[in-house]
Amino acid sequence: MASIKPVVCAVLLCCVTVLSVPQQALADNFPNHPFTLVITSSAGSGVARWGQMIAQILSKPGFLGQPVNVVYKGGGSGNEAGVYTHEHKADGYTLLQVSGSQPGYYNLPTMRYPFSDFTFVARMEKTLYAIGVANDSQFKTFKDLVAYAKANPGKLSFGGNKIGSVHQRMFAALTTALKVNIRYVPYQGTGQVVKDVLGHHVPVGMAQPGLWLPNVQAGKARMLLLLNDERIKQFPDLPVPSDLGINVDLPVQFQGIVVRKGVPQERIKFIAAALQKVQDTPEYQQYIKLNPGEIPYFSDDQKALNADMRKQIQSAHTFMVEHGILRK
Repeated sequence: MASIKPVVCAVLLCCVTVLSVPQQALADNFPNHPFTLVITSSAGSGVARWGQMIAQILSKPGFLGQPVNVVYKGGGSGNEAGVYTHEHKADGYTLLQVSGSQPGYYNLPTMRYPFSDFTFVARMEKTLYAIGVANDSQFKTFKDLVAYAKANPGKLSFGGNKIGSVHQRMFAALTTALKVNIRYVPYQGTGQVVKDVLGHHVPVGMAQPGLWLPNVQAGKARMLLLLNDERIKQFPDLPVPSDLGINVDLPVQFQGIVVRKGVPQERIKFIAAALQKVQDTPEYQQYIKLNPGEIPYFSDDQKALNADMRKQIQSAHTFMVEHGILRK
């Protein structure tokens, strides 16, 4: 019997070692094949570049433990991306990028799957926007623009993103607070807004500060107002609404990740932990540095994020009805 004891001890040691392995790995060896990150925009867009960066970091050792492939599904204001995600199993391997514009899009009749078919993994960051004009514009300040709009109701055009987007809701909140009538011109992306402002096809527009900045530095554009609650250190001289006595509650543009409803909680927590680690990487820090107006805004509080999304969807619905985008 004495000769059996070493064998028994070895078996017991193995049992202790196995029990120390994380439960998610014990249950089904997750993850054991590549992930897919679905982007609700076309390749080459700002969101697409963000998605590529996130996927590259997550593919490195110490994050998800598997490669992350990027798929672009930009049609239908996010509908194609939602359909593609819903066609795959609720196993955590298909990640869907979501933004602050989605609450509006989820109200469109073209959306095949409602947000209730998905659930948040994490919110990563928020994106700020600035109102800008060409450098030779007659509007030297935002007050100049407001004065013109009040004197000429409905004659001023304003370029922004798609119908129902967070950009249009920001625009509506601002013009309502100012009590001015300005025509909103929807674009497929803010890059084209900047191009048309510089080309004098539209006199004023909204875009990320990072898109305005190269043109500001080249003497081609001027930013008039940052749409945020407070000034930021990257642009200490750029006023925000409160600086001008404008009391407005602006919706927030953000980037985040959701999955199909039904993905096991331990998998969601595993993915969220990897996303949180992304923020500490040199690549992500460099991205924030090179894209002024991108502000870290991480949260993996699923309950709060899902509740806020439902609230924003309802708020966007009210806005879209009031502005004739949807019928009552």
